[in-house]
Amino acid sequence: MTVIVVVAVLAVLGMLLVADRFAARRKEEARELLRREVARVEARDIMDLVHEEAAVLGIEAIPGGDGVPLVVRLKVWRRDVATGTDPSRLRFVVEGDPAAATEEQVRLEPGDPTEGGPAT
Repeated sequence: MTVIVVVAVLAVLGMLLVADRFAARRKEEARELLRREVARVEARDIMDLVHEEAAVLGIEAIPGGDGVPLVVRLKVWRRDVATGTDPSRLRFVVEGDPAAATEEQVRLEPGDPTEGGPAT
């Protein structure tokens, strides 16, 4: 009877050891996956995200924004445009030097660029 109890205890300890090793391996795999993901995210610059969002929204194709920093155009878009607006019907209007323009100096107005909409 004692032998059976000892064998049973050893079997349970063996299973616990195997389960612990498996859990440790899974934790290390998860840590490595997290390290790779953090490295991938850290490698991206905020300007990458700005360019990506501007491309998706079509901001770079809106006339009148030449020379205005893309960050400013994106902020003006968020301020002045409702979701779903057709960018082909808009144009940027800039007061002053486009390269030094701030959000307050830029606005979006409706206008068909083929009909000579508002001047920049």
